[in-house]
Amino acid sequence: MPRACLFEGAQESAVAAAMHAPPVVSADAAAKAAERDARAVTREAQPVFTAGIDAGRFGIFETPFDYDVRGRIGVRVRLFGGTEARLAEARALARQARARADQVRGDAGRDAATAWSDVAALQDAQEALEAAYLAARTTRDGVAERFRVARGSIFDVLTVEEELFQSAVSYLQGLSELDTTRYILLARTGRLLNCLQVDAPLGDRNR
Repeated sequence: MPRACLFEGAQESAVAAAMHAPPVVSADAAAKAAERDARAVTREAQPVFTAGIDAGRFGIFETPFDYDVRGRIGVRVRLFGGTEARLAEARALARQARARADQVRGDAGRDAATAWSDVAALQDAQEALEAAYLAARTTRDGVAERFRVARGSIFDVLTVEEELFQSAVSYLQGLSELDTTRYILLARTGRLLNCLQVDAPLGDRNR
């Protein structure tokens, strides 16, 4: 894996980065849209009050007292059309969308924390596997040298060669698992596309 792709922050940084991952952003946007719809339906269900003042003069001969002033107050209420049902449905959808967004956010944080812990554990294990491989190679070289000067057994050489092979296989398997887990951590923190140099959709970049 390229070093530039490595996530080198603490576990708290991984959890914080996960809050901006595409699934979290998408779920939060859906929740906000549902909440806006619920507010719009609520406004439609509320009474609408209007007020105004009309003033005018009357009479053939105008005098300072020949005028009329009237105040107007109006109330518009939607009585039919299933307003209450629409309002209840909109509020329920908003609560459901927000609960879904909170769940996605929580799951994203836990997944990122778990992925970070897995990477940390495999990094420690990989150091041990590397040390074991280097030790096996040193042992193999020593046994091979003794055999070269006719002071060793061919069976000893075969044994250390097998041990070196097994340690090399374990080292490579561990390295593969570590890289896989690192990619998982990048995905959990929303950085995988950048690492792979894949352009995100325009809508995701604008969020």
